[in-house]
Amino acid sequence: MKTTTIKQESSFYNPYYLEGRKIDAIVFYLEGEIIAKTNWFKTYGGNNGYKSFELNEEVKRKNKIDLFSKNSFISKTTEEIDAYGEDYSLFINLDKYTYNLLGESFSHESDCYKSYKSKMNIDLFAVKKDSSYDKDNDKMIYFDNEDLHTITVEYGHRSEKKPKQLKVEKLQKLFEANNLNIQQYEISKILDLCNLSVKRKK
Repeated sequence: MKTTTIKQESSFYNPYYLEGRKIDAIVFYLEGEIIAKTNWFKTYGGNNGYKSFELNEEVKRKNKIDLFSKNSFISKTTEEIDAYGEDYSLFINLDKYTYNLLGESFSHESDCYKSYKSKMNIDLFAVKKDSSYDKDNDKMIYFDNEDLHTITVEYGHRSEKKPKQLKVEKLQKLFEANNLNIQQYEISKILDLCNLSVKRKK
């Protein structure tokens, strides 16, 4: 069976490459629908946590994006996938792999927004950047963990406005109507220092 290896060209440069073509996005699709999208497989912070991963099929280039294709493929990046449109996107047909959609869960919140994200797991043979603590020498040991990994992909970030953000937007509209150009970030900071209220018109 033919396989395809997608890999980094440098350990300090996150994007993946396939035959010299830089991968802007990894798009997971199923029966004509895009399910999820990421740029690389993150583990620590925003960095790529996997040097490479393997697809159990031959991945070929397509001139047009076909979300009904039985085989995964790469195609020129489009505006719908990435605003830059310079390189390539890898389209993975989930029907050929073991995956699990985990749904949406709470991510984080600020004074103004509460954020959520969706997650999915996919099993791929990959080289993970791993580490362990060496107690005897009091140091971290870094190594490549080559195995069948369950990789978690985060996607579909969504935010809800909190009462403070609604007030910020209301105040910004009021300021603009009175020829005051004050950005939302600045209004938010002002609200941290002062109690602002709108005067009633007489």
